[in-house]
Amino acid sequence: MNLPKQRIVNSNNSIADRINNVLPDNSDKKTGSYNHKSKQPLLFLNGKSPYIKNITLTKAHFLDSYSKAKWNLSEVPCPASFQEANMMVPPESYHEEQRLKTVRLYMDKIQWKDNNFFNKILVKTIKHFLVSGASVSLVAQKAQIIKHKIGLNNTECAREISLDAHTILSKGSFVISNTASDWRTKGNPCVKGYPFIKFYAGIPLVTSFGHVIGVLAIFDQKPHPELTKDNVGYLTMQAKKIMTHLLDNNRSKLDGKKIENEEAFGMDKVLVASDDNNNNMHDLILQIGRATSFRTTLDVIFEKDGSGSSYVPNKRLKLGKTNLNLKKMSQLGSQELANQLLKYIDFKIASHKFCQYLAQKFFFNFVCVAEIRIMQPMKINEKYLPNNKYAFNAENFEYRDKLIAIDNKTIKIRLLGSAGINNAEQKVLDDNGLFYRAFDSDFGIYYLSSLGSKTKFKSGLLMPFSRTARTIVRNNIMSNKKDKIHKSRNNDGKCEKESRDERGNSIVSVMLKSGAYMTCCFSFQEENAPRSDDVISDIFGNCCLFRNLYNVR
Repeated sequence: MNLPKQRIVNSNNSIADRINNVLPDNSDKKTGSYNHKSKQPLLFLNGKSPYIKNITLTKAHFLDSYSKAKWNLSEVPCPASFQEANMMVPPESYHEEQRLKTVRLYMDKIQWKDNNFFNKILVKTIKHFLVSGASVSLVAQKAQIIKHKIGLNNTECAREISLDAHTILSKGSFVISNTASDWRTKGNPCVKGYPFIKFYAGIPLVTSFGHVIGVLAIFDQKPHPELTKDNVGYLTMQAKKIMTHLLDNNRSKLDGKKIENEEAFGMDKVLVASDDNNNNMHDLILQIGRATSFRTTLDVIFEKDGSGSSYVPNKRLKLGKTNLNLKKMSQLGSQELANQLLKYIDFKIASHKFCQYLAQKFFFNFVCVAEIRIMQPMKINEKYLPNNKYAFNAENFEYRDKLIAIDNKTIKIRLLGSAGINNAEQKVLDDNGLFYRAFDSDFGIYYLSSLGSKTKFKSGLLMPFSRTARTIVRNNIMSNKKDKIHKSRNNDGKCEKESRDERGNSIVSVMLKSGAYMTCCFSFQEENAPRSDDVISDIFGNCCLFRNLYNVR
């Protein structure tokens, strides 16, 4: 395949910009022209050109993007798939398995018992922002575990209604000035009912390895203006103090302190009676009623209803039965597929079963899971490259707009699993033009061949479900001390002199590497093409389930 020489441009857009760009139909997006030079007859592009359309943003694609913590989620436009919903259940993190392992390591650290430290942080934060409450929580698999709080009676909150569960998916911060009007939270039980949160701001608690374990949050029962950059910075500084404290392994600082036990003030300590005093306790309860709330052992409120039973309020916020359908909306993949795949450890067998499931459920004649690898030779002034780094992430490279393509891309494709008609694998590999078109799109493509086409498959769907990070790799550079000429290896393995710019700076060659894993589904009939957004979303959700179960990254 010969692709035109090009310059890499900066595409670091916010998630709001990206979603706004694809909320309308983006089918007219140009993905670049290319000339295919395969010796084999084309499987898909024979005869007349097929009708190729870019897949637009579906519900599953949105949730998958939302879960990757690559953008600040404070302001995200509502996609069409959520127009009728009054709240959004946050999806699991893209790196949920590793994140939960880290959460378990932090759950019972002795530092959590240092009430004095956390209370100072929370009180100081509340005074600074003039809000009614603040909390420090860990987000576990099923619930938000509230470790320390002020202005809140709960110790747990179901993850489906937790605002902190949104914050762990946001880059930097997550701020909603009025939760009653935001499409993700206006129907949330924590907004409509206790604790009646109308303003919320949270900062993720991030370990030194980049794993998000929890949140420092502030909240109020009335809306607030947007936080300034300085205020977000202040809250971020407090979150860093908390992580520094949790990482401090010097227990001697805590051993000398008197650790207060919050459970010491529990209601079981207020109304404890021995067997000998059961009758006296019964008479006392008949007189003053049951205990309904407390602040200390000397400040207890009783209810004069004479019920005779101690009362402990429920401190767990849960998802009601009426909101269970919202929970299903945030789930990617079917439980039926999960049950099937969990039977297999071998990846090749699981890949075949996954393809077989899609072929049977959606009536495809051939389904495969493919890996695509793309290598683009580039050149750049050596002064822009970081020192002592052989390979580095292209997305975080400050001077990536200085990269200039010097040769055609090399594209390699391999199948990881397939199901359907026999002898189709090699024919699929012969036509990498369609694969590259899918890779170059935002969410994938589907095509319909024209009526006069000799194409074997009349319709198809190709969707990347996992993309590898774009990486810049230096070529092998040798320095000749005698004449101070820098050399590098070209594609033929021969040494060639490196060019220099007008100022004498060395221009070096590098390789830009990228890739993806994608699911490809083909059918003999055009009418079997998955044109509905709901069907495409269902297929992609199952792809994400397969990816997460077998860590296809």
